[in-house]
Amino acid sequence: MTTTKTDNLLQMLLDVEDKPQKDVKMSRFGTFTIQALDEKELKAARDQATFGTTVDQDKFTALVIAKGCVNPQWNHPELLAKYNAVDGSEVVAKRLLPGEKETLAERILGLSGYNDDEGKAVEALKEE
Repeated sequence: MTTTKTDNLLQMLLDVEDKPQKDVKMSRFGTFTIQALDEKELKAARDQATFGTTVDQDKFTALVIAKGCVNPQWNHPELLAKYNAVDGSEVVAKRLLPGEKETLAERILGLSGYNDDEGKAVEALKEE
């Protein structure tokens, strides 16, 4: 019996995709495709949003969305030009409503393994 459980777990570890993706319906825009972020990407977002000892929550959320969206690609040249933005996170900050940003960030963090309480995932990441 233990061998079967071990074999099943091993098979799952081998088969499950490294960065799961999911479609998220956004009422104003249609369907976005998001993906999980790995530890390196989350750390980079946290570092970019940290100034001194303070994490800029809005910047962190925008970075998570810009890095976690497969479609749309927030760094697309037309979006950057239209919103006079340097990078995708600036487009996210200018284009999405606060609730839309919160929804996408929570879903991306959920795919990234923060499933127990997605609402607290951002707070946990800020404190690391």
